[in-house]
Amino acid sequence: MRLPLFKKAWVLLVPLTAAIALVPAYSRTARERMPGAAKVRQLTFDAGRPDQVINEFAVASPDGKYFVVQHSEDPKRVTMPDGSKKMDFKETSNWDIYRFDVDGTGRLQLTNDPASEDQPTWSPDGKTLVYRKLNGKSFDLYLMDADGGNKRELLIDPEHDEKTPAFSRDGQKVVFFSNRDGIKWNLYAIDVATRKVERLTHEAFEDKHPQYTPDGDVVFHSSRGSKRVTLEGGEEFDIMNLWSLDPETGEIEQLTSSQSATSPYGLRDNRHAWISPDGKYVAYHSNIIEDDRKHPGISRKRHRELSISTIDGSRRVFLTNGDHRNFKHPTWSADGKGLFFVFKEKGGPWNVGSMDVSEALERLR
Repeated sequence: MRLPLFKKAWVLLVPLTAAIALVPAYSRTARERMPGAAKVRQLTFDAGRPDQVINEFAVASPDGKYFVVQHSEDPKRVTMPDGSKKMDFKETSNWDIYRFDVDGTGRLQLTNDPASEDQPTWSPDGKTLVYRKLNGKSFDLYLMDADGGNKRELLIDPEHDEKTPAFSRDGQKVVFFSNRDGIKWNLYAIDVATRKVERLTHEAFEDKHPQYTPDGDVVFHSSRGSKRVTLEGGEEFDIMNLWSLDPETGEIEQLTSSQSATSPYGLRDNRHAWISPDGKYVAYHSNIIEDDRKHPGISRKRHRELSISTIDGSRRVFLTNGDHRNFKHPTWSADGKGLFFVFKEKGGPWNVGSMDVSEALERLR
């Protein structure tokens, strides 16, 4: 499952023999790109600025009837090292969870606690949602029925945070990441019936956003082997990549590379993997990082793109390469032929969208 080393392929005015030598790499690059703007079906239509309303983590139900999403109309700002303000959607906004019919109609609010409740994902049978809730200063894990009823505790830990929970394919476990052993962050799994917690990774890396594959492996993004850059505002930023863990052996393998022949900007920061229903493909988003030409030593996030790769990371398609909009947090449709995600126009809010990815899957077969 190790990634091959990709070669850059640029068409230059060089002697004919050199140009011919570049053809195979260039052709592969062309196959990775999806032409033109992505065909997005918009499903929510919240208006306003990003500091007024935000949607995150749209996840389709296993039966294909619904999707859930976390929604906030109270986004917060945090102070950066240089004193500037930045939106911090993940932690401080007042989130609630909503369920929609798969076409974007039939909005139903599932949570309404004054504390943030977010990051919902479905059990394999579609009867239960696991999510996190802010209790005081820590995030804990909860379960609720698909209609928002019967809310109950799964894992309460006042001293630590638990984040991005996701069910195993048999519904018996929930995988998540946490700082419960003093490391930010490692991966863990909890048995839903016994509440026994198992630690999956042990190194001093940021291991985040785990997802089970059908065969029991765990795919996640991590700072393992990462390059650290300094962003505008002084933020130190690790370039993440996707990795795969075999919980039985502890073997960990890298699936994606931050270098890309199709990105003229610099680096791809690859995050938030989601495994297809058949377990053959991984959807994820990438922050495209480029050097700030006016400020040496400073990098900046240009935009976010969506990609799909084979489960071993050997082949991929960049779905939104060249699209001016920002995309993130892709998840699969129930039939495995489409993606749900959130996206935004410049200056606008994050809304939920979907797209058919049948053409991309054909390229990967």
